[in-house]
Amino acid sequence: MSNLDEPIMQPESVPMRPLALRYGLLTALALFVIGLALQFSGLVDPVARKGNWISYLFTLAIFFGGIYIAIREYKKESGNTITFGRALGFGTLTVAIICLAGMVLNYLHFAFIDPGMIDQIRNASIAQMEERGMDETQIEQAMKFTKMFTSPIAMSIFGAIFSFIMGFIVTLIAGGIHQNAKPAQTV
Repeated sequence: MSNLDEPIMQPESVPMRPLALRYGLLTALALFVIGLALQFSGLVDPVARKGNWISYLFTLAIFFGGIYIAIREYKKESGNTITFGRALGFGTLTVAIICLAGMVLNYLHFAFIDPGMIDQIRNASIAQMEERGMDETQIEQAMKFTKMFTSPIAMSIFGAIFSFIMGFIVTLIAGGIHQNAKPAQTV
């Protein structure tokens, strides 16, 4: 049987979930591993705010690369035809998977791999408040909020929300690059 005898799938009938899951998990894992490598190599220190631009650059490159490749592969599965809407839908699903997997991985990072980082962040916050001339009562009040927002769960959730917004913007760009079909006109 040759390739000409195989049925051609209509773009709308190509399932999104398997490819979105594959590329979402791979991208989340790549982001996590590179983030750990940057942190433990000393190139990036989130507490001292050293090298954050390096981290942002790598994060954006991996995020864009993962979504771009995912949409490209979905387009190939769809017979090399994709509308902007399908690319956006598929990319958004991929981003949601990246964010959910990233949330779990970040929780593991903050809770088990490097739990001391949260204490370092809190101590750095206290030092900044003291430099600003805040008294003990003000620092104590502010630390209630700081502790609430610097728990492993809170940091993972806020990271996922930020990542989703960034990923959606990246998906808009990648979807615009890959689109090559106009939506079907209804008469």
